[in-house]
Amino acid sequence: WEMFEDEQLGHLILQGFACSPTLQKALARLEQSCELALQKRAKLFPEIDLNYQEQWQHFSKNGFIRAIIPNEKQVPPGDNQIDLTANFSWEIDFFGKNKNLFAAALDLSCAQAAEAAQAKMLLSVAIAQTYFTIQTLIKQREILRERVTIAQEFALLQLQRETVGLDLIFTVWDAEQNLKLLQEDLTTIDKDLMIATHALNVLIGVGPDEQLLEVWPSANFQSVFSLPCNLAIDLLARRPDVVASGWRIEAAAKQI
Repeated sequence: WEMFEDEQLGHLILQGFACSPTLQKALARLEQSCELALQKRAKLFPEIDLNYQEQWQHFSKNGFIRAIIPNEKQVPPGDNQIDLTANFSWEIDFFGKNKNLFAAALDLSCAQAAEAAQAKMLLSVAIAQTYFTIQTLIKQREILRERVTIAQEFALLQLQRETVGLDLIFTVWDAEQNLKLLQEDLTTIDKDLMIATHALNVLIGVGPDEQLLEVWPSANFQSVFSLPCNLAIDLLARRPDVVASGWRIEAAAKQI
């Protein structure tokens, strides 16, 4: 998007990367898959568990313990029990089960990373397209406002000509009808502009009342789009959704 030479567009896309709930959800799934991969990796190493438990009990004066022991002086006021246990285990991976499960978890993490990249790409494209739609609607509104002004002057001229008897009343009606149609088109563009502005807020992940556009869009479309000479299969295979599908297939194969 930097090729369009609009600093505000770049700022909006970066803000969308930071605030978009859809992208944040994809990044959260990526982080979760990485943690699951670390859990699978832990099975390759020895496991040590340490447990500590402490229990304190007070012996009541009329309780069961003092009732069965004749000499009360031999009974302490309370009892403090401490249990400390340590367990050591190591599952030797003779047939590579844990190693394959760890590799499958890594593949799933790579798939989540590719899907996060896909969400990031789609979000940037959607923000840019909505931004360009707003810029187009603003330009159309400016042109339409000029046409409305011309139509108003023309309707006034036709009314003056009809007043002095140079034209018939039908010419005045035609001019007024044309003016009404242009005013309706202007109202429609204002509505579309408001919808596009709200859509931009939704994509970026901010409230509908927040004013994102500090200035009107001014993207430059004069730059030449750099495209590859040919679209080879290895270039198409770099699409994030295709890459994610490949990683998931490898993960499924390692889980057999």
